[in-house]
Amino acid sequence: VDALGKLLVACKDCDVLTLGHDSFSADEIAMISKFLGKKIGISTFCLTNVSVNKEGKGLLTNALKKNKSITDLSICSCGLKLPAIIDKNDVRSLHRLTSLTLNGLPAGSAK
Repeated sequence: VDALGKLLVACKDCDVLTLGHDSFSADEIAMISKFLGKKIGISTFCLTNVSVNKEGKGLLTNALKKNKSITDLSICSCGLKLPAIIDKNDVRSLHRLTSLTLNGLPAGSAK
C-alpha cells in the first residue's frame, strides 16, 4: 500500500496511468479511487487485471464521476459490470470521454 501511495503521488502530473495486478487489495482500490477523485492531470487511465469488491465498485464509480481530466478510460478484466463503472442514472460524466474500452466484462453486464 505504501509503494502504491508513493507511485500515485509521483504520477499526479502524468498524462497516462496504467495500473493492475491480481494481488491489489481492497485498500489499494480505495487508494486508487481517492486519487482519481482528486484534481489530477491524467488524461488516460487504465485499470486491468484487478479484482474489485462491491465497496471498491462504488468508490471507483464516484471517483470517475468526480474526475474531469480523464478522456480515455480502459477497464479490463476487473470483473466489473457496466453500471459499476458508469452511473446509469447519470451518464453526463461520459461526455468528456473520447475513448472507452471495457474488456472482460461478465456476461450480461451491458444491460
